[in-house]
Amino acid sequence: MTTSNVSGQDDLYEQAAAEYGAALARLARGYEADPDKRRDLLQEIHLALWRSFAGFVALCSLRMA
Repeated sequence: MTTSNVSGQDDLYEQAAAEYGAALARLARGYEADPDKRRDLLQEIHLALWRSFAGFVALCSLRMA
């Protein structure tokens, strides 16, 4: 992956995290009651979200990505 691709991936992730971060936190809270496990789950969700933007071609909205 080139630096420009990573930069674009980072930009998309930052945009999605800012827009949908609260919803992702609610999702994690719905699945895990233990605060430590919930933090780990949310971190995994954010990592998966960031990784998903490596191949994102903007054929749909960020909400659908």
